[in-house]
Amino acid sequence: MRADAVILDLEDAVPPDEKDEARRTIAAWISPEHPVLIRVNAAGTRWYERDAELGKLRGVIGIVLPKAESARDVTGLVSRIKREMPIYPLIESASGMCNALEIAKAPFVRQLMFGTLNFCADMGMEPDGEELNPFRGQLATISKVVGIPAPIDGVTLSIDDVQTALLH
Repeated sequence: MRADAVILDLEDAVPPDEKDEARRTIAAWISPEHPVLIRVNAAGTRWYERDAELGKLRGVIGIVLPKAESARDVTGLVSRIKREMPIYPLIESASGMCNALEIAKAPFVRQLMFGTLNFCADMGMEPDGEELNPFRGQLATISKVVGIPAPIDGVTLSIDDVQTALLH
């Protein structure tokens, strides 16, 4: 089985004191021969502006935008990239969920993603619980109404439970 896409994560996967080096490494490596999505740091962080600049490089085929809470977050990213680029907003908070319809309608949004772990932390919920299902349904409904593919679900912590892992 092949991966549908590769996401290079500059947010959670990179410690704060290594983000500049990670960005330089990606910029040196990236090319049309290595098409990837890049997960930038959230808007408002000190790394966001420089991360967004990577979207201008050939070989970047999309940007994952963490902690998307409004359509303005998406349009702000698009204005920094200055080219048509698929955007994958991560819905990771109550605010993001409340504004998911406007986020999904923003320019160049290809598909929503559900950041279940951060969402659970924001909501005070347990990860991988069934209480997430109504929110999953809400994002799926919004995606259908807007005419984009169904959302990409968040990670599962149940990697030793094949049945649970396959459901997510």
